[in-house]
Amino acid sequence: MFGPWDRFLNLFARLARWLPVIMLASPNARFQPVHVEDVARAVVESLELARTYDQNYDLCGPTVYTLQELVEYVCRLMQTARPILPLNDEMSRVFARMMEWLPVRLMSHDNYLSMKVDSVCDCAFPEVFGFESSPLEAIVPLYLLDSTPRARYRWLRFNARH
Repeated sequence: MFGPWDRFLNLFARLARWLPVIMLASPNARFQPVHVEDVARAVVESLELARTYDQNYDLCGPTVYTLQELVEYVCRLMQTARPILPLNDEMSRVFARMMEWLPVRLMSHDNYLSMKVDSVCDCAFPEVFGFESSPLEAIVPLYLLDSTPRARYRWLRFNARH
C-alpha cells in the first residue's frame, strides 16, 4: 500500500535526498501498489454490501512495477538524479543481512525473502465496490512533493476531491 505516511515510497524519497548512490536489493521484485484510501473505501463498502459478506478480495493498484521502476519514479518525481546500483540475488541477500545490524533497519532478511514472491494480483480491482483503484502516478506527487508552500493546498484539494 502507498499513502502519505507509508514506509515504502517515502523511504525511497528520503534515501534519494540523502544518499549519493542507492544500492537496491531485489531490483526485479514485482509490486502492484494500491492506495491506502482505496483499501479503506473497499473495506467500508464491503460492510455495507451484503453480497461481499464471507468473501475474499484481492486489492491491487492498476499497474505492476519492479522495485527499480518504483525507485526510479520517486527519484524522477523528486528531481533528484541518483545512480541506482541494482544488486543481484546473492548480493541482495548479503545486503539485507548487513542492514539488520544498523540502528535504523532499512531492510531485513525477511524483506529480502518476501520480495522473492511477487506482490501482485492476478485479477482486476473488484467491480463489486463500484470504483477503480487509483493510479500511483495520480496520488504520489500530491504527498511526496511537499517542498513548496502550495503543496499543502494540493493535498487539501485532493482530499476534498476538487
